[in-house]
Amino acid sequence: MSLAAALCVTLLGAAPDGPSAQGQWLDVTLDEPLSPPAAHYLIGNESRHDLFAEALAGRGGAYLGVGGEQNYTLAAMAEASWIFVIDRDPRIAALHRELGRRIVGAKDAAALLAGLEREAPAEPLRAAWPAIVRHLRRVATPSARAYVRTWLSDPVLFDRVRQTWLLGHVEAVVGDLAGERSMASIARAAAARSLRFTVIYLSNVEEGLAGMGALIENLRRLPRAGDAVIVRTFFLPDERGDGRFAAADGLWSYQTQSAEDLVSDGSRTFAEMMGALARAGAIVIDAEHQGLSRVRHGSRARSSLDARAR
Repeated sequence: MSLAAALCVTLLGAAPDGPSAQGQWLDVTLDEPLSPPAAHYLIGNESRHDLFAEALAGRGGAYLGVGGEQNYTLAAMAEASWIFVIDRDPRIAALHRELGRRIVGAKDAAALLAGLEREAPAEPLRAAWPAIVRHLRRVATPSARAYVRTWLSDPVLFDRVRQTWLLGHVEAVVGDLAGERSMASIARAAAARSLRFTVIYLSNVEEGLAGMGALIENLRRLPRAGDAVIVRTFFLPDERGDGRFAAADGLWSYQTQSAEDLVSDGSRTFAEMMGALARAGAIVIDAEHQGLSRVRHGSRARSSLDARAR
C-alpha cells in the first residue's frame, strides 16, 4: 500500500471502498481481503532470472511482479521507474516493506546484508529472518550454475533498486493477480501517474489457476506499452526428452511472451494454452540457454521482442 493509502487508512479508519471512495483515490493501491495462504514463500526457489536479461534490458516504464525479492533483479534489469509487487501473502508485502526500509539506509549491498544480520524485525518476519538472510547471502554471491547477475551481486542493479525506493516508487500490495480489487487499483494508480507497464512477471501463478479468464482480464485492463512482455516460470516434465521444456535450474523453465498475445488468448487453463502453443509450433526454444523459451508472436501482437530474438 502506498503512503497515500496509509494516510487514507489513518484518516478514514479503513482503506477506501466502493466506487465513490475509489474515485477520490485514483493513485492509491488497495490491499485485498484474502484467506491466509497455506504456505509462505518468503524464500524463492527460482534462480535463473538472469535468463530474462536480454528481453528486459532498458525497457523502463512500470514493472509488475508477484512474490519476493527476485522482483528487484527483474525490475532493475528492466530499468523500471516504478515497481508494483503483488502477492496473496501479507508476509510477502511485509518483507518488501522491511527490505525497503533497510535498502534506503544502505550505501551498497554489503551494508544492507550486514544490517540484516544485526537487527531482526518483529513478527510476522522474525521467525523466518535467519533463513531469509541466508537466502539473500546466496543471491549476493552468484555461482556459475545459479545466480549470474542479481540486484545484490551487481552494484548497478542494487543502485537502481535503492533509487526506486528512495523516490517512493515501490508499491507492495496484498492481493491476487486474478482478484477483483488489488489489480484494478494498480491499474488505476498507474494510469493516474501516466505509467505504462513494460514488464509483467507472473512466476508460475498461471499453473495454479483453475481458469485463466480473470487473470487475463486484469492484465488486459493494465495500461501497457505496445511491446510489453510477460516473463514466467513453469514446471512441465520434459516427456519428449528433446529439451523442449528442460528446466534451467533443476526445477523451473523460463519463458517470455508478448503481453498482447497473452491477453488475446482464449485458453481456459495454462496447460491448455501451452499445449495449443506447442502443437502450433509457437514455442521457440533458445538454442544457447537450457530452460529458456519464448512464445513466437502472432500477427495481432508484433513487438520488438521478435527483432531482439532474431
